[in-house]
Amino acid sequence: MYSLPASSCLTFSLFLGLTIASAAQVAPAATGSSASIFAGGMASGFEPYPNSQSVLPGYPTNKLLGIGTFVDLNFKHHWGIEGEGRWLIFREVAQIHETTYLLGPRAQFRLGRFRLYGKALYGEGYFYFPYGSVAESAPVLAFGCGADYRLSKRISVRVFDGEYQKWINFQNQGISPLGASVGLAYRIR
Repeated sequence: MYSLPASSCLTFSLFLGLTIASAAQVAPAATGSSASIFAGGMASGFEPYPNSQSVLPGYPTNKLLGIGTFVDLNFKHHWGIEGEGRWLIFREVAQIHETTYLLGPRAQFRLGRFRLYGKALYGEGYFYFPYGSVAESAPVLAFGCGADYRLSKRISVRVFDGEYQKWINFQNQGISPLGASVGLAYRIR
């Protein structure tokens, strides 16, 4: 059965609270503010260890599916911050799955109703070994790009989000999951 470490819940809750609190600052009425906050959910598919770099000899390199959440704090001048949590808990073989909690800067620009972006994130990942025997955490560095499409003033569709992750020193060698996500977001502010 899937379990979430308490420290991960605390870290992600703290991140989410700080993100929302930082956006609560009011800009002077004469200048206005172009800052916005979007919160959303996503569905993801990841290849945990591409190119057969499996850290678990004898176990298949099954593609994992999962769900996640993200918060985008967008500032003016094409910059922002993205935070995401992803739980790759579907299509497990022998209960092998992954979770990640990442935060970092995001560069973006608009093209009509599309918002194209690139991101560099850092955080922590948890790899759950066969049959719930043990979980190992590792620092994770991730690079990605994608496109959001604005359906209305409040609703955006995450049309595509591609991400390359580097799990640093995982099992003394590291792994490099590669995946994609789609989702839906609501503008809070």
